Order: sequence, then structure tokens, then C-alpha cells
Amino acid sequence: MESFDLNRVSAVDRKALTEKFNPQYVERMERYKKELLLAEDDFNFSERDLVEFFKDESSEMMRCIIDSVRDSITHNPENKLKDFIDFGGSDKEKPLSYSTIEKYFYSFFICPDPLDAPISQQLEGGDNPRELEKKQILGLMNIIADKIYIGRFDSNIGTDRIEERLQAGEDLPLDHVRAYRVSREEILGTWLKHISRITFNYLIMLKIPIEKNTFFLQKLPDHLWERFQIFIQYLRGLPVWSDVALSSTIFCGKQSYDFWEHVFETAKTPQGQQVFPEPIRYTNIWARNV
Repeated sequence: MESFDLNRVSAVDRKALTEKFNPQYVERMERYKKELLLAEDDFNFSERDLVEFFKDESSEMMRCIIDSVRDSITHNPENKLKDFIDFGGSDKEKPLSYSTIEKYFYSFFICPDPLDAPISQQLEGGDNPRELEKKQILGLMNIIADKIYIGRFDSNIGTDRIEERLQAGEDLPLDHVRAYRVSREEILGTWLKHISRITFNYLIMLKIPIEKNTFFLQKLPDHLWERFQIFIQYLRGLPVWSDVALSSTIFCGKQSYDFWEHVFETAKTPQGQQVFPEPIRYTNIWARNV
């Protein structure tokens, strides 16, 4: 791609730039430039500049920025996970609701604070912090889709009354049951939190200064991506997700987030029932895959 001044983009490149953001965000940027008498193709301002400019609407402006990031990831044509997301709220064919993706996935991995870097900084080179964030969160979504859902979750079977059907003796594919169970909101939130911990621990090991929710603003090392894959594959293979007998106990009804946090930390329920072969210990997981 031909290089250009990222602080003074051409009209053609301006169109490409604004296509990276949702209409509400573009409208705010246009208002900002008009009020400050900036050239039409001047994008040498930051998210923080916008939030401070719209100070009477700062919360709304920040929400607009985050919504734009979410929209860009969710509706990216390369997003493999979106085929397994219910956007309407009542679909019994898909394992994930969009509200769950927002509540856990995006809240864990999208930086909620305004960035100081100019919006146009290194945009076309691929190193713009927000563009890196979008690209890498999309990459994580695709790993999850590949490892858990594609070729395993059957939309024709769906999610309706899975545990009751198992209790009744219906013979459901175990790959489908696994995908369904790890998608339950309280379970998904727990293991996604472990993805966040794995990222934090790895970057700290490399002595890279990091704050919560800022992981994906920088290019992550290839070895960390390998660890994501190893962990998700390990998670998928835990016997608990395919144990039909548990449909009448721990999977009968919704357990709390704290319940599953306890299981992941101790391998047992708060009442002492064994659920995992052993507690989740990253060093043990990595050692099995040396």
C-alpha cells in the first residue's frame, strides 16, 4: 500500500478512515473538526481530545467510542464467532447471546478509557492502538470459534432444554454438549477471566508495564497466542463438559459466577464435590504441551 502522511490524509483515504468507525462516532468527529476549524482531512486528534471537547457529554462520547470498537469487531466479515451469537435475545439455535459477549468478552478486553494517541496514528501501518485492539480481540474470538464451536456446535440441536433432554436419555453429540456448557454465561465469564489472567501474567513475566483492559492495545507476542490456543483446547477437553450424569446436579439450573470461580480454583464445588481432575494451574497446562 502506498504510504501517506497519516496526519493529513487524502479525501480517498479519509473515506477509508471513517469506514473504520460507526456513524455516530464519525458524526462526533465531524462536529469536532467543524468547531475547531480543522481541515476536512485532518484527523490529528485523540479520543481524549474528543472526550474533553464534549465535556458536557463525556460519558456519551466515551460510550460512542467503545460502541464503535464493538461494532467493528462484531460485524467484521472475518469474525468466525458471530455465526454463534444470538443478536435478537430469543434465539434457541445459538450458544451465545450478544449481551453475554458485551458483559464479559468486551468488558474484559476493550480498554474503557480514552486514548491519547492521535486517531490517525499508524492507522494504515497496522500499529494504531485501537486498530490493534480490534484486530487482536477478533483473533481471540476466531480461536474460540475454531476450538469450541466450528464443526462441534449444531444449530439444528440448539440450546433449548439441553440438560433436561440429557436427563430424559436423549443421545446428543458430546461435542455439542461441551460447546453448550462452556457457553453458559456464568461459565464463559469465568474462563474468559482466566484468558485475561494468562495475558497479564505473561506480560508481567516479560516485564512489560500493563494495566487492566489495555492488553490488546499493543501487539501481543506469538507465544502468548499459542498459550491462548493451548488453554482453550485444555478447557474444551475437561471431562465435566461431556459428563451426562451431571445434567441432574451441577448443570441442573444456573449456578453462580462465584460457584464456578471456586470450581476453577479448587477443582471442587463449594460443597466439596469433585468437578475438575485438578485445579486450573497454568504451569501444569503449559508443561503438558512442551
